Order: sequence, then C-alpha cells, then structure tokens
Amino acid sequence: MKHLLSFLILIAALSVQAQDTLTVVQYNLLNYGNITGFCSASVNSVDAKDNYLIRITDYLEPDIFSVNEMGKSVEFHDRILNNVFNRDGLTRYARISVPNIANSEIVNMIYYNTDKVRFHSLAVAQSVTRDIDVVKFYYNSSSLSQGDTVFLHCIVAHLKAGEGSSNVLARTTMVLNTMNFLQSGYQPGNFLVMGDFNLYSPTEGAFIALTQAYAPTWVFNDPADRVGEWHSNSSFSDVHTQSTHTTGGCAASGGMDDRFDFILASTAVMEGTHCMKYVPGTYMALGQDGNHYNKALTDAPALSLENELVQALYSNSDHLPVVMKLEVDESMAVPESTAIESLHVVNPADDQVKMMCRLVRQSVLDVKLYNMMGALVTTHRFDVPSGSSVLSLSVGQLPQGIYLISLTEENGHKLTRKVFVK
Repeated sequence: MKHLLSFLILIAALSVQAQDTLTVVQYNLLNYGNITGFCSASVNSVDAKDNYLIRITDYLEPDIFSVNEMGKSVEFHDRILNNVFNRDGLTRYARISVPNIANSEIVNMIYYNTDKVRFHSLAVAQSVTRDIDVVKFYYNSSSLSQGDTVFLHCIVAHLKAGEGSSNVLARTTMVLNTMNFLQSGYQPGNFLVMGDFNLYSPTEGAFIALTQAYAPTWVFNDPADRVGEWHSNSSFSDVHTQSTHTTGGCAASGGMDDRFDFILASTAVMEGTHCMKYVPGTYMALGQDGNHYNKALTDAPALSLENELVQALYSNSDHLPVVMKLEVDESMAVPESTAIESLHVVNPADDQVKMMCRLVRQSVLDVKLYNMMGALVTTHRFDVPSGSSVLSLSVGQLPQGIYLISLTEENGHKLTRKVFVK
C-alpha cells in the first residue's frame, strides 16, 4: 500500500508538471502613439497610457498580449516593451515585428512572455484597409531540446470601422481574404483569431465567414458562447466591450453597448485535440460586470475591482481588454512532423503552376499532378531548402481544366490543392 501511494503521488506530480496555462489578452489601445484631429498627444499622452497599461498588465499577467491601434512607428512598439513589460530589470517579454504592407497609420502588435512561448514565424493574410497578421508561436516546452512542443497561431485583425453597407462589405472582404489564405496554406490546428472586429451583428458576412462559411475544416468558435444581436441590446451587456465613455472626444461616446472585441478559437482549441485547450469559464472582458449598459465604466454601480484599475481601464481606451486562458498539455506534445509550414498555389495557371511554400526545414517533395479522372498527368521531385521558395511545374501542354496537385514529404505527410489550368 505504501509503495502504491508513493507511485500515485509521483504520477500526480508528473501530471501537474505536464500542465501549464497561458493567459491571452486582446486589447484596442485607442491610438497609442497615433495623433489624429480628435485625439491629440496632450489628450492621449503615451506617458499616461504607459502607466495605465502597467496597472492593467500587472493585474492580468498576460503571456500573449495582442493589440490594435498601435502607432506605426517602431519607437512606440519598443516603448511598450521597455516601459510596460520589461521594466525593473525584467527581460522575459519580446514583441513581433509587423511589415505593415497596407502602410496604415495604426498597426497590430503582439507582446509575449518568452518564458512561456517563443516566436516562430509571421505572415500577412491580407492588406486591404489594414494588414491581418498571422503569427505562429511555439510553447517553450521543457522537452524542447528533443523537438517536442505545441504550436499556436494568433491571427490579429482590426476590421474596418463604421456602420453602412460599404463598411460591412469591407469587413467581409478582409475576413474572406484571410479565410482563403488560411484554407490554401495551412492545416487546421490551434488557431485564435482576435482583434477589434467592429461588428454590429452576427449576421454580417465577416462573422459568418469566421464561424460558419468554411465548416467543417475552418470554424472559429465564440468561447463566451454569446452569439446574438449584441449591438445596443442590454441582454448582451455582459459581453459588451465598447465604449467605456459616455461623452466623446478621443474616446467614442455612448457608453457600453457594443461587442467589438473578440478572441475566437478554432475547434481544436475548444476541444483540446492538439495539446492546447480553452479553459472553460475564463473568457471575459476585464471591467465588464453586465451592469453598465449605456453607462461609462466609472458610473455606478461600482465595479468589484480596485479603483486604480478601473480608472486605468477608463482612461486608457474606449475598449475593454478581452481575456481567455489556454491549458497546455505538455505531456502530449509531439515533434513537428511536417516540414511544410504554408503552401499557396497560384490560380489560375498558364504555362506553369507556381507553388509558393515555406518550409521549417529542408525536405524533398514529390509533386504529382492528377486530372479529375484520377489519372497521373505529370510528376517532379524538388529538393527544397528551409524558408520560402517558389516551385514551378510545367503544364503548358495540358488541356484546360481543373487538376489536383499532391505534395508528399519524405515522411509521407501529404498536402493536396486544386489548380485551374487555362
């Protein structure tokens, strides 16, 4: 019995060690470092905002902190890293670098705790209105030296603001571009799509594209399970994220009556099939108690948070940060078995099929082209280095039509894509 008890204690200890939790935060910073006609440096001082962010991040202790409305200058990107996260001798936080292909005055940014996660790669899914960034992280596993880890993609988006059909269409276009990018170049797994979506209704095309249109392969879920007509609807006051103010100026007016800010999770994250799982009940908008519909955050009734934190949330932005936790099952982590990180086939094809791919390591790829009757038309073997490459397959003699391309790695992992030959 004594030995059995010791064995059970050991197993329990190993189980605890194999579990870890990541805190993920999404936050619109309201023109941090970006001067506008209605939002001046004196009204929206970065010095003051840094102090507010210190209060907020000290409370939340984020491992992944994604933001919108960051000024495009690297000066401001580094400022938050050094003044907010890595202050008082800390060095564990890092940030991504964004390309800003759209050349927007405001960009996305992610800060992350390197004790928990490490940066792997970044891609831009689309650049209409603003870039939507796809950032791949890997969990900083104790088994990392053996190649064992868990991967997470964070898709950060700031969709076009405003009501009216043109703005609704712009949001839909941005999301459709992103979903097509994911479907053509990635395998489903641990994905979060996060940001200020500026959505007024779940019937908008952008939300449908995220949550329904690409079923069953690419579906993003609402961890709060609060999908409905949330705009100006007190029944959804518990998930409203904007506005913390009732009077205008730099901040939007009107009080808390919109759900603009989201973290949506892939089915793999919701079900935990890829060693990472949403922790039920942890999704929230910090500062939202459900009792401030059409009110400012500082209005009665008082929140059950420290007054300094409430003041920081109120003064820093007209949005509330959205928070969720992920449980990582390190014991189930496996080596990254696939060399192909992303693959995009250019459609339509003329004389050659162009395949843009990114490999995490060198690999030999067997590429086969089949017609729609299943007959092998042509084949070619490529020795592809790590990094980004463009592969070309000659199809100039083929009749017009739809074909299937199959890429097989040395380990047998296979990807299939469609291509239209003109």
